Amino acid sequence: MSFTKVAVWAGVVIFGLMCFLAAIGFTAMIGPLVTVGLLVLLIGGGNLMRGRSPYAAYGRTAPRGPTVAHPPTEGGPTPPAAQPPAGQPPAAQPPAGPPAGPDR
Repeated sequence: MSFTKVAVWAGVVIFGLMCFLAAIGFTAMIGPLVTVGLLVLLIGGGNLMRGRSPYAAYGRTAPRGPTVAHPPTEGGPTPPAAQPPAGQPPAAQPPAGPPAGPDR
């Protein structure tokens, strides 16, 4: 049996005992009984509305994103994102070599 199940059952038994004591007239138990009941309702309601994060158990707040793509190596294949869509001419490439202009 997991720790969570043991804790839930222990909480139910203790809450039941507190209700029994308040019902037979032990009035000092009414304050803690109301406090525990409200805490259970508020925390349970928050978990129902927002849900528990599955990443909290691993110390992360959100899933890790995709890894960053590295630029292609010299002479390697062009990644699909850099290729023009099918049916369109390729974009104009700047001329190779030194820039045009007067020689200095």
